[in-house]
Amino acid sequence: MPLALARRAARPAAPLPFADADADPQAEWLETRIGNAPLFETPFTGDAGLIPIRTTRALKDASDVFQNGMWQRLDWFLDGQEACFLTAGPVKAAITLRTDPLYGWSVREIVGPGNAPLPPAVERKIVERLGEAGFHRRARSFPL
Repeated sequence: MPLALARRAARPAAPLPFADADADPQAEWLETRIGNAPLFETPFTGDAGLIPIRTTRALKDASDVFQNGMWQRLDWFLDGQEACFLTAGPVKAAITLRTDPLYGWSVREIVGPGNAPLPPAVERKIVERLGEAGFHRRARSFPL
């Protein structure tokens, strides 16, 4: 087994935000089943600078780093309402795209580690890159 796979296998499953073993006897089964499940296909394959998050485990890890509530919206990622991308390079950012029946896919949020705002020049560059891929920012979102 490759070292990377052995490390993943050794990590405990992340608790699901909606799983409560005391309230639901199937919560443990669900947590095991979905702990490293693939997410819904992203609307953009990404590139060298924008890397899509493709599994629940990667989403949990990113949510812990960026603290933007992605893990609490896990169901939105599982059913294809949201997608997340991480930036490669010196300035780290999490970018979430959200689908809307009227506007299609658009940029929901762009945040740095700890939910910190990014320098405006870095954010502009990310928005420009997403614009080239066909995604636009309609308006800044507010915490749900």
